[in-house]
Amino acid sequence: IAAAKIPVACLPHGAMVETLDGATLIEQIQAGDLIRYPDGDIRPVVMKYEFMALPSEFVTMTFEDGTTIELCAKHFIDGRFAEEYQIGEMVQEKRISDVSKSLRTVKTYDLLTDAPHGSYVTNGIVVESMIPYLHDVFEQTGVFAEVR
Repeated sequence: IAAAKIPVACLPHGAMVETLDGATLIEQIQAGDLIRYPDGDIRPVVMKYEFMALPSEFVTMTFEDGTTIELCAKHFIDGRFAEEYQIGEMVQEKRISDVSKSLRTVKTYDLLTDAPHGSYVTNGIVVESMIPYLHDVFEQTGVFAEVR
């Protein structure tokens, strides 16, 4: 079994996640912490993945209200990869005003909650957990991850 990172699915070191205690750095979140959703729902983190720093493509979306999110290009938001979104599109309740891509080498993280799609919230946007997807990749290929 390979023990590296598949080039999908994570938020970078320094990303903020909405918790019961307010915005918290993703690297500080642990299983059992509570995630707060825009509708007021609160769900526990049941699993956290932490990946070694490898070159990854990130997408940064800026919204008309000035907030931004940064996540791996292949991270799902509403069933679509982040890299598929374009300026002018709506992401949940927010309109995208800018989209940029970058290649960075940084630790990345993903969370799994008991919410639908294992989702959690970063800067007001509900993003899907990619942990179930990573497990599917392993089951189908026998390789947990690939280094590019």
